[in-house]
Amino acid sequence: MVYKLTESATILGIVGGSSALPMLILAPIAGTVADKFKRKNIVLICQSGSVLLATTMTILILTDLIKWQYFLITGISQGAVWAFNAPARQAWLPQIVPKDKLHNAISLISAGMSSAFIIAPAIAGFIYEFNGPGAVYMLVTFSASIAVLTTVFIRKTKIEASTTKTRIIHEMIDGWKYMLGERNVRLLFILGALFTLLWSPIQPLLPVVVELVYEKDAKSLGLLSSMIGLGALLGNFIVASLPRKKRGLLLISLAFISGSALLGISLFPVFVVGLLLLLIQGFGSGTQYPILQILVMEKVDEHYRGRAMGFIMMIWGIMPLAVFPAGIAVDIWGPTIVIGALGLGLLLSGSIIMITQKWLRDMD
Repeated sequence: MVYKLTESATILGIVGGSSALPMLILAPIAGTVADKFKRKNIVLICQSGSVLLATTMTILILTDLIKWQYFLITGISQGAVWAFNAPARQAWLPQIVPKDKLHNAISLISAGMSSAFIIAPAIAGFIYEFNGPGAVYMLVTFSASIAVLTTVFIRKTKIEASTTKTRIIHEMIDGWKYMLGERNVRLLFILGALFTLLWSPIQPLLPVVVELVYEKDAKSLGLLSSMIGLGALLGNFIVASLPRKKRGLLLISLAFISGSALLGISLFPVFVVGLLLLLIQGFGSGTQYPILQILVMEKVDEHYRGRAMGFIMMIWGIMPLAVFPAGIAVDIWGPTIVIGALGLGLLLSGSIIMITQKWLRDMD
């Protein structure tokens, strides 16, 4: 809808990356909050905020008061909500499942999210085409409300929130010192940030690819987005079933998978080929997140897990650093050249890391 209103890839890039900026700014605070207060309560408050945002957008669309700037405001607001939701939710998980099942649980949680990415874009594309965006946002509001209700029924956990009266700023600084002091954890964050910068622009720029490269409509956009989710879902199920061996090597290999897919999209601008390549790209990029999270969560102390997730959310927060300039570049050079350059960047960085970082290749 933003691209229809503006016909600008630059604005689309701004809106597409808007939710990531609050994550970058708020993630350190949000991670500390997740370690200091009851995580279930934080999740419920954040989910209620999502319901409020979706309801507001529904009303604006149905009353024809919608402007592209409102999508920008909503994106920023949702990013702020997610900045607090994700660290609390993921740090809550180790309190619910045994430590030896954490690897499987994280992967299956990611698989659940990937399932939503498969189903939702396809449904939204068809609803948008036949009933308009207002109907889409009505369904979003209903789904967000169901999420609140289901969270209420999750049982209480044995480990309660921290009772320390230390100020949040002091605990945040303590968390930074802990993360940066752990060499392997620090390098995992850097690696995750590098890969995210290179693969993240593809999703927000898909509307441009659909119109300018494939010359298709909203239904086709939904299918393309769903292929990314399907690839991530397959990857998450595979990760959930893998033994705890050579997971560092797998993390590096995902850069080659995503990079090859993006380069293929650039070289073969055919819709059917694009569906297959986005499936592969979704496998590479979608599997990266649970692998990174698993490696980090297993290496940090329980009392720092919220802050560790805050660091991971900061990785998502750097997305505007890639999405915004990618949108400008698309307006100048076109989507195929930009997507190809991103793919080459992933292949090159993956090769350098594979050769130089033996510790990561051997990490289980």
